Amino acid sequence: MTYRVERTQPTVYLDKGGRPVQGFTVYVLLTGFDEVHEVNVASLNPDVVGAAVEELLTYRVALSQLGG
Repeated sequence: MTYRVERTQPTVYLDKGGRPVQGFTVYVLLTGFDEVHEVNVASLNPDVVGAAVEELLTYRVALSQLGG
């Protein structure tokens, strides 16, 4: 399954502790599902974005297998 980063946007979001983080919203096209999703990350470092998107993709694949 592949994905493509469509765009990025600066944002402020809350971390797991409820503290504000200045970071980015990354809009990602999951090509196998033809769906665009958002992930919030603290950095545009490719390793950080890649890990967040891979986690999203893992969950999305698992969802597609429910009830199957």
